[in-house]
Amino acid sequence: MKKKSAYIIIFLIISVYSKLSGQNNKLLDAYFESMFSGQYKNTVKVLVSLKKDNYNDVKTRLASANFYIVMYQTSGNLEKFNILCKKEADYVNKILTEKKDLTYDEVYLIISAKSIILKIQIIKKNYLKVAKEFRKILKYFEYATEHEDNIKMKLISGMYNYYIETAKEDYPIAYPVLIFFPSGNKQKGLRLLKECTKSDEKSISIRSQLFLANMYRRDEKSFEKSNYWFKQLLQKYPANVFWLSEYIFMLREFNKLKEADFQKEKLLKIISESNQLTEEQILHLKNL
Repeated sequence: MKKKSAYIIIFLIISVYSKLSGQNNKLLDAYFESMFSGQYKNTVKVLVSLKKDNYNDVKTRLASANFYIVMYQTSGNLEKFNILCKKEADYVNKILTEKKDLTYDEVYLIISAKSIILKIQIIKKNYLKVAKEFRKILKYFEYATEHEDNIKMKLISGMYNYYIETAKEDYPIAYPVLIFFPSGNKQKGLRLLKECTKSDEKSISIRSQLFLANMYRRDEKSFEKSNYWFKQLLQKYPANVFWLSEYIFMLREFNKLKEADFQKEKLLKIISESNQLTEEQILHLKNL
């Protein structure tokens, strides 16, 4: 009888855990959809629900970090969002880098969290610090390049193969550090990311499209290809003011001023009709 009771307790524990896990997955799906759609106030509500159920879950904390970096960029790089972003991303890194035998998902989370922090350092032009921080997580990138059959590892490998080579070209101050990193292959990186755009996992597909839009914009200097990937994103999520603002910058960089003005009018219309933006975001985006 005691043995049967133990089985019942175990079953109930598994059932409750599965239910909570399922709820979290649904909330995470809602989080990505609200972020992609530019529904930032709705995103806050989703994050509140995620934190209520399991505040210290690494996926929840990473979602918060990702939210804050978007707020940082769409509000004119306000330092308060950098502080909040770093706090959440550092938590994810601390928890996971102390673990052994990491899963693919956990490696992906570490790279995602560290990439958020590195992105802010790049915005601040702290390139030498970027290179030194990058060295700390190099083993995870190397792991990804050895497991490209997994879609998340393929995405990371694509990032590494491309960006390690462009970093050597673009940031000479960091070159003495980067020269000791394993070489990449830009064409392979682009190929892997294009394969990732076909993923059924929306966050992977969208993220790879955004990488490609910016790679062709900043490094490959190809208007046609950058324009193609930005249009793919904005066709699906036309109210994403972050992507739209980046698209406007891209058009200006390639001297497509008439189209840039047209897209700016679209941005202003979204801003005037949206109830999802903060005053800080509205002020910053209007002045682009």
